[in-house]
Amino acid sequence: MDQTLVVIIVIAAFVGFFLLKYLLGKGVSAAAKAVTTKVIYKDEYKTERQLISETLTFDTVASVDKVMQQLTLAIDPTQDLHAIKPAFHELARNPNMIAYSYQNKFYEHFAAIVQFKTVSYSTLGTFDFLRWKENDGMLVGADAMKLLRQKVWTAFADADPSVKVTGAPSVDKGSMPKIQETVALSEADTQGK
Repeated sequence: MDQTLVVIIVIAAFVGFFLLKYLLGKGVSAAAKAVTTKVIYKDEYKTERQLISETLTFDTVASVDKVMQQLTLAIDPTQDLHAIKPAFHELARNPNMIAYSYQNKFYEHFAAIVQFKTVSYSTLGTFDFLRWKENDGMLVGADAMKLLRQKVWTAFADADPSVKVTGAPSVDKGSMPKIQETVALSEADTQGK
């Protein structure tokens, strides 16, 4: 009977130890995330949240084919993924969208999509981030996300210098085409996000 009680106490001690270790780890992780996002990198955190939450919308007279051609030229996605160094990669393409990722062979930092819809004599386009990774609440690959967003913007501007864009840019405004006010796409126009 004494051995059984000792075994139960030892098992309970091990379970208690690992449970305590797990809970402390969660608490430390949550505390680190809070300090990182609310104190140390407060402004960067706010900028990153804006980056992933805003949809860029484009209204252009350029054809979908011309915009897609300019996107390919501007982004220059790689076909061969490197083992370590991440690069822009084209995930999927059809006549109404192109999806990109920033990744290496083993790890995807983020994925984004450019979608198109032809309405009478214009092409409506949207750019959104689909998924992303975070470390202590901060985006992994945030600079590459900003760069991709800038390249998409530039591709639309190269296809049509008079393109109308809505959505505040989260990149260096000095290197971007001038934002022109336009009517945002209706909910029906952006379905499928």
